[in-house]
Amino acid sequence: MAKTEYIYYKDKYGFASNIPTVDKYNPHRTEEVIRDEIVNKYGCEIITEKEFHEIRFNNAMARMKTLFENEDIGKIFGWLSNNINTYSIKAFSQLSGVKLSRTWKKRKEQLIEYYGDKYVEWRKAKDEAIAANEKAKAEKDEQEWREELARIEKEYRAGKAISGREFLNLCDEYKIDTHIRTRGFVLKQVSSIQKDGRIWVNKKAKYAEGFRIALHSLNRAMGIEKE
Repeated sequence: MAKTEYIYYKDKYGFASNIPTVDKYNPHRTEEVIRDEIVNKYGCEIITEKEFHEIRFNNAMARMKTLFENEDIGKIFGWLSNNINTYSIKAFSQLSGVKLSRTWKKRKEQLIEYYGDKYVEWRKAKDEAIAANEKAKAEKDEQEWREELARIEKEYRAGKAISGREFLNLCDEYKIDTHIRTRGFVLKQVSSIQKDGRIWVNKKAKYAEGFRIALHSLNRAMGIEKE
């Protein structure tokens, strides 16, 4: 299999890119046409392969040098975790004096050893931040759920129709024991329910006695019906 040849170029911002000399989707776009488009259509400059690698490495070095000096362990691990970021891996190796492995598993071990206690502190802070975010999300979800449940209960008490799922949510909230078959009936067959017992079901649905028991049990628990 023939080796793919590339055209190397840089844009007006100094970013280097490459593109195959052959357009496999359009054979009429010859290398000459592609080169002309790069220069005259997109305003880029053709460069050598050596210049391409130098630009890519210098950009990676500038970025990694800032992260290295700031000891931004999170972003350093982020850049170096991907095996295709060869320029960043090479840049960190030069900055740290540690020849990093080509594989992430080994490279990660090298980084952990290099940063030592600083890594442990960073990992602890990261884990604490994750835990705090998860707690905040759980509290937000719980608050939204309580608000939704309050809405459902208010509508049900007012005699408005609620869905089968909402009815089961109220049953769960008031700890009404509902058999699995009853729950299946409500979820699959019941489209809406009112506190007076009126329900809207699929035409061929067979009425479940367990539902009647659950309905009255819920109403009693809510104080809608007397014991």
